Amino acid sequence: MSDSQSTASFSSKSAGKRLYEQALHQHQKKRENENRQEAHMHRPKSSLSLRDSLANESKKNNGCERLYALSTAKQMEGKVRREEIMRSNLPPPAPFYKTMPLSQATDMYDRSMIHLIHKEMKLMDAAHEREETYKSILIPDSGNE
Repeated sequence: MSDSQSTASFSSKSAGKRLYEQALHQHQKKRENENRQEAHMHRPKSSLSLRDSLANESKKNNGCERLYALSTAKQMEGKVRREEIMRSNLPPPAPFYKTMPLSQATDMYDRSMIHLIHKEMKLMDAAHEREETYKSILIPDSGNE
């Protein structure tokens, strides 16, 4: 190993050790601060300071209530308007369809098929008069004449 390599490895080791010690020190400081804050939070307050803090808090609340009382009507109007927008953006309810009995449905189908067959027959007659061939999908063997 050359001198430059040994000094580079030594400097990287010392830098690593220095960073480790620095992180350890910061961690200890953080723990001490947390412990101080916890101790401060659990310290009982005197009744005088508690009474003063309650009085100050009620004064602050009165000021907030007075300031925000002016905008509560506007807030309610905005809420109503937002709800109306939400209701208007909803899709309309699905239409209600009554179901028909099967016998009525088959009768309707039969009538429509009879109508289509009569229509095809008229088209075939018109094509026969013009002496053209007309092949119908509904009536088999219609184009073989």
